[in-house]
Amino acid sequence: MFTLKRYDLVFIHREAGPIGPAFFEWWIARVAKKKIVYDFDDAIWINNTTNAWIRRLKNPGKTRKICTWSSMIFVGNQFLADFASQYNKSVIVIPTTIDTANHHNTTKDYTKEKDALCIGWTGSHSTLPYLTEIDGALNQIQNKYAIQIKIIANSRPANLGVAFHFEAWDKEREIDQLLDIDIGIMPLPDKEWAQGKCAFKALQYLSLEIPCIASPVGANKKVVLPNITGLWAESEEEWVQALEML
Repeated sequence: MFTLKRYDLVFIHREAGPIGPAFFEWWIARVAKKKIVYDFDDAIWINNTTNAWIRRLKNPGKTRKICTWSSMIFVGNQFLADFASQYNKSVIVIPTTIDTANHHNTTKDYTKEKDALCIGWTGSHSTLPYLTEIDGALNQIQNKYAIQIKIIANSRPANLGVAFHFEAWDKEREIDQLLDIDIGIMPLPDKEWAQGKCAFKALQYLSLEIPCIASPVGANKKVVLPNITGLWAESEEEWVQALEML
């Protein structure tokens, strides 16, 4: 805050502080008179936690204020842009990207022999609950075929009703972890928070030439094109059909 006078503008991703009101953003825009470039890639104006104390502390309503104070806003998909455009006319959609030069720079080798086909998912603890959306479909597939279900995350799933192999996400080994997957999955509930998702998992799979099945929610509809770059599935029956097709 004490060095603001050196700069012409301030770039803020999501928020200057994870809890409380938008004090720092207000100070930057109204007191220091600096331009704000605001960037977010989730529907952060929605309070998606069930914990009452955290809900009060997060103060998601500040997103609207920061949008109003900003000179320009970058968002990850059109759903987010529609929200931001209510409070600011300078909104630009910059889709999530993958570094295919230095990181996701190899492809899946399907010539290697394996004991079982691997259906895989990668993500964080906050998106693990989405896997329960397709618990029934995975159960059906697991009971019918010799498959392995692999979960790559920063914490172990607690409520999955299928047998699975868990791997703790490792930054150094991330690509090798993903390359073990034969079919990548990205289930999402058709809810407002999920509409703000920017298809990062799908992009990871596809950049490595791993076929992807995804819920047609949020940016998934732009990234996963049915029968071109992947498959869509909504109901349990559709998930079973898509998995069996691949």
